[in-house]
Amino acid sequence: YYSQQKAPENVWYRRSGAGYRCFVEYYSQQPPGVITPHLTDQDDTASAIEKIATIAFSATTKRQPSEGKKGMSRAAKRRRKKKGGAHPAQISNGDGEGQVDETTPAKAEAPLSEMPRAILDSLLIQAAMSNPRVRSEQLAFFQAMARPLPTTFRIRATVEPSRHEKILREVEALEPQATRIPIAPDLFQLPVAKSQLPQDWKEFLLEKSQSGDLSRQELGSMLPVLVLPLKAGDCVVDMCASPGSKTMQALEVVGRSKGLVLANDILESRVKALQEAVERSGIFLKETDFDSIQYSQVDATKLKLSKPCDAVICDVPCSGDGTCRKDPHVLPMWKPQAGNSLHSTQLAILKRSIELVKVGGFV
Repeated sequence: YYSQQKAPENVWYRRSGAGYRCFVEYYSQQPPGVITPHLTDQDDTASAIEKIATIAFSATTKRQPSEGKKGMSRAAKRRRKKKGGAHPAQISNGDGEGQVDETTPAKAEAPLSEMPRAILDSLLIQAAMSNPRVRSEQLAFFQAMARPLPTTFRIRATVEPSRHEKILREVEALEPQATRIPIAPDLFQLPVAKSQLPQDWKEFLLEKSQSGDLSRQELGSMLPVLVLPLKAGDCVVDMCASPGSKTMQALEVVGRSKGLVLANDILESRVKALQEAVERSGIFLKETDFDSIQYSQVDATKLKLSKPCDAVICDVPCSGDGTCRKDPHVLPMWKPQAGNSLHSTQLAILKRSIELVKVGGFV
């Protein structure tokens, strides 16, 4: 990954802001209904887009080595000296780390510092389509992409009632308060990103995850299993199972009454990591519980079963655009072909999933 980032064409792509511009233009041209239809305030959205556009700028500036430090070639030092010393958008905060001067453009390193207004203007041009709902939909989408991903977790379905009550009391005693997500029992959300969690919460979530009481899982990852009408004893196939959060979530429902989850992935390393994650999760109370899960390493488009299953989960390979809320490396290198190139694979996995499920089953 990092060697690709350093390729000359990718260095240009990242520093020029092309990834951000492609991301905005690609999604701003999508038809109604493809992205969220919620209305939003324009001014607020402008700030949100500016936040997106300056994420990489801030990170890049802070990583820059200061004058005379290791990491700069002699030629680079001479060029900097000739231009007048430190980068115009980097100032010292007294401890050697660079800070972003938001009032000074930094075209050489981060042209995105001047881009937000242009991005917003380009979006407003869409008004020529004479469809204000489309414009509001687009703006709301970019606003959502600028918000950090909140921390979510759930109490596992395998927790005994007496222990369940104790965990609830512990959750209620911690600050900041976790709020319940009303779509299902025992789902909680914290108003801060994972990187900003207080130490008490970090220790609590780590301890309860290792004991098998909690699952630290993103809401988007919880939803597929929540909407499946699974019941004890069902047979479930997870076509692209690693890293395993949905596999374990399904296992909690079907595995305690002679049910079975078949966890499949295409790479041996991913299957091994998945198996280790399941064993490390603590959800198995006795050795016989391991009979409720099986593993396979097969191309999901060619997976075969001895008989149809009750449900199939297919979290197909994708571009992962939504992970830009937690990974600042996604947008600088974003290209539409990342998702487009996977479309045929996604379709083939879906087709195979439909062939594997029994009549009346669910995918």
